[in-house]
Amino acid sequence: MANQLSSSSYTSMTNDVFLTFLGSDPSNGFIRNLYKALNEKGINTFIDDQEETKSSLRSLINVINHSRFAIIVFSENYADSSFCLEVLSYILDTFRRRYGHPFIIPVFYNIDPSHVRNQSGAYQIAFAKYEDKENKDKVLKWRNALSQVADFSDRWQFNHSLLKIS
Repeated sequence: MANQLSSSSYTSMTNDVFLTFLGSDPSNGFIRNLYKALNEKGINTFIDDQEETKSSLRSLINVINHSRFAIIVFSENYADSSFCLEVLSYILDTFRRRYGHPFIIPVFYNIDPSHVRNQSGAYQIAFAKYEDKENKDKVLKWRNALSQVADFSDRWQFNHSLLKIS
């Protein structure tokens, strides 16, 4: 089947998980604990803690292309970063092309998934700034990506005790 991952492409992946978040957020302690817990379980995880530059986006593309899953940690200020929104859009597009559906796990850190899904609250404020500055097609792509990934929260049921995150 064309949409299924072939065993040869699956084994050529470098990372089991690509973990991404807004680097300047207070969620960093949570992120570090999540990263540590995943690695302790034998899950090879790349943590996206690079500076927000075009060159770092290019280097992340290679890492994303060699990852099986993505975990995206949404926080209240996530949408303030156009860089994060670009990475999110790329992950969604790439995983959908590669697998036929995205292997993305959204994590909502101190934010309601509906704010991400509907771009309300802090996300509404962030997008008001983008409406004036950014290309309308790009903003629409970001909005759609946020909505789609937030909808994935209904698919994943987490047992936090498995990760033993404190």
